[in-house]
Amino acid sequence: MGDARGPEARALVMGRIRWVALTAGVLGVLGLAAVGMKPRGVPPPPKAPPAAPPVAAEARPLLQAVGPRLTSNQTSQPLSLYGEGLVPGLRLVLGAPFARELPLTVVDARHAYARLPADLALPVGTAQVDVQLSLAASTGPRPAGTARLTVVNDAAFPDLTSLALAPDGRTLFVASPPTDTVFALDVGSGSVEAMAAGDGPSALATWKDQDGHPWLGVAHQSDAGLWLYALDTPERKPRAVPAPAGVWGLEVDGARGVAFVAEHVRDTVHALALADGRERWSAPVDPNPRALARLKGLLAVGSLQTGQVVLLRQDDGRELAPVVPKPGVPIVGGPTEAFSAQVMGGKAPRALVASERLGRVFMASLGPNVGPNAQRMEVSANSGVAVLDLDRQEVVRHRGFGAGVTEGLALDDRAGLLYAADVGLGQVRVLDAKALVARDATAGAAVLQTLPIP
Repeated sequence: MGDARGPEARALVMGRIRWVALTAGVLGVLGLAAVGMKPRGVPPPPKAPPAAPPVAAEARPLLQAVGPRLTSNQTSQPLSLYGEGLVPGLRLVLGAPFARELPLTVVDARHAYARLPADLALPVGTAQVDVQLSLAASTGPRPAGTARLTVVNDAAFPDLTSLALAPDGRTLFVASPPTDTVFALDVGSGSVEAMAAGDGPSALATWKDQDGHPWLGVAHQSDAGLWLYALDTPERKPRAVPAPAGVWGLEVDGARGVAFVAEHVRDTVHALALADGRERWSAPVDPNPRALARLKGLLAVGSLQTGQVVLLRQDDGRELAPVVPKPGVPIVGGPTEAFSAQVMGGKAPRALVASERLGRVFMASLGPNVGPNAQRMEVSANSGVAVLDLDRQEVVRHRGFGAGVTEGLALDDRAGLLYAADVGLGQVRVLDAKALVARDATAGAAVLQTLPIP
C-alpha cells in the first residue's frame, strides 16, 4: 500500500521549491536594479602601488694591484693602482714600517694614481722592505683588497757620481744623489764632511768669481734650484738660485757670473745669472745632454743619445755645426784602429774637459762608431779619449785603450797631465796631454801610467 500522505507531501515539497525560486528571482531583480541605479561618476577604488624594487648594496672599492711593484725611496716616486669600484675621495694606506696615508687621484673605476713622498726613511743597513698597501675611505663601504710594494732603501746608501776640486786644490767635493749629500774630502788629512744638498745632487762645479772668491755650485736631478756655497766662509751655508730640474751637466764662467746647465727634461741648455738665477738664454740641443766644457767663447755639449758634441756660443746660445767623428778620423790603438775609413758617427760623450794651454777639448767615450765593413766587424767599442778642435769643428783623433769604459776625465793643465777614470776596469790612466794633442805617433805613447783602484 502506498503512503496515504504521498500526494500531500509531494504538493508540500513542490510548494517550497516554488517559494525558494520565487525568492531568488526577486532578490536577483532587486540586485540588478541596485547595480543599474549606481551613480556613474564614482571612480573605482584605487589600486595598490607597485612594490619598490630592492636597492642594490653599494659596491666596495677593491684594490687589486700596484705598479711598479719595486721602487726606491731616493726621491718622490709615482705609483699606478688598479682595482674595481674606485671612486674619488679614497686614500692609499702605506702599512708598516711607514704607516702613512696618501691622497689618490682616481681616473676611473679601475685606475688611480698616487705619489710616494721623498721622506720614506728606513734604518741604515736595511736593504729593502715589503710594504702592504690598502685603501681607506671616509664615507661609503669599507674598501677591500691589498697589494704589496717593495721599497729599496737607496736613500741610505751613498752612490758617488760627480767630482769637483776646490780652486785651491785642498778639498775634493763628491756628490751622492741617493743620499742628497755632497761630501767634502780634505785631500791632505783625508777627513770627510757631509754637506746637505737638495733632492738628487747631480752636477758639481767650482770656480772663482771676479773678486777672487772661491765657490762651489751644486745642480740637482730631482729638485729645481742651483745651490751656491761660498768656500771662504766658516759656515758652508748654500744660497739657492732658480734653475731647472733634471740637470745632468754644469759649467760655470765665474768671471762673467754665468752658470750653464744642461737638463734632460726638455733637452735644453740654459745660461743663468749666478746673482739671481735669471735666464740669459736657452737653447735646445741633442737628446740627453750631460758633459759640458768651455773654450774660446764656445760651449761644448755632449749628447748621450746621438754621440755628437753640439757647439753653442756662450754669448747668445747660437748653435754651430756639431763635432762628430767622420770617415778617416785617426784611431790610435784598440781593435778598431784599422777601421778609420768606415767610421760613421760617434758614441756617447761621457766626459769633456778643456785645456786652455793646448787649445783643445778632450772627450771620453767608447770611441767612433764603425759602420759596414768587409771584415764584418760589428763590435766597435774602443774606450778611450778623443781630441777635439773647436776652431775647425772636428775630431782630431781618438786614442783607444781597447778595453774598459772611460767615464771621467780630470786635467792638470799646468802639469799637462790628463787623468782618465775607467769604471769598467777599476783603474785610472795618466796621459801626457801634450803628446795626445801633437800627432798620431806621439798619441800612441801618451799613456804614462795605469793606477788600479783598490
